[in-house]
Amino acid sequence: MTALEDFERKFDQAQRQFSSGDDKQGDNSHNAGEHWPDPDWSLFDDRRGDLPEFPVDMLSKALRDWLVPAARGAGVGPDQVFIPLLTVASTLVGASRPVQPSRSWTEHLALWTSVVGFSDSGKTPGLNVTLRALAAIERDRKSKLGELRRAHELRAEIAKAAAKKWKAEVAVAVEEGRPAPEMPPEAAGPGEFVSPRLSVTDATIERLTALLQARPSGLAAIYDELAGLFSNMGRYSNGSDREFWNRRGTGSAVSSSGRVGRRSRSIISSSA
Repeated sequence: MTALEDFERKFDQAQRQFSSGDDKQGDNSHNAGEHWPDPDWSLFDDRRGDLPEFPVDMLSKALRDWLVPAARGAGVGPDQVFIPLLTVASTLVGASRPVQPSRSWTEHLALWTSVVGFSDSGKTPGLNVTLRALAAIERDRKSKLGELRRAHELRAEIAKAAAKKWKAEVAVAVEEGRPAPEMPPEAAGPGEFVSPRLSVTDATIERLTALLQARPSGLAAIYDELAGLFSNMGRYSNGSDREFWNRRGTGSAVSSSGRVGRRSRSIISSSA
């Protein structure tokens, strides 16, 4: 008898014992036909109870006058608009204004928030209200970004000219047997221009490092789904990014194997 035939024989025997109520454990036998209590269907109930109302009255009048119509226009509650708004506002301040409760205790304005709800409960429309305001700020910064790019290109050309002059002086010094002059600071190139951004929706740790060098006060990492954040932790680095994100709770800078100068980041996530 083969192993497969033996398995099939034992399976059929166990099935017959179960059907006939002969399955025994010790001295106790269980009759499959006896009455079982009704299952507790509340375990499968999706209702989670009523949440408390968002305390709109605690906000300033100007903020209330904006928040309530904005939430009504998006078809969501004020909390679904205000939580993303508060988080993005914290990243606009970022590490430029830390809070220091004591001499040895400093906290940056780094908020990690998540709007949790069922599908089609208004998480994305509530988030989009803040994203539209953020996009308007980005549009208003275009002229300023153009000035930054032109200034960067000017520094790059000055560095090229200074480096060319320095190399010529080094060549002459070597030919005449004199000590070569040190490279002047202005000959060092500024590197690639990175446009300062206020937010990202999908970026690797390495890309975040470059963006934070352009905006060291911080930026918002915005994910419409929590799965997008968690999947990216191991997509490009075989899971090594999880430790980095776990340590970013305070938004403080971190230095590790070339990843330097990272500052506050806030996360807005909505689970779909």
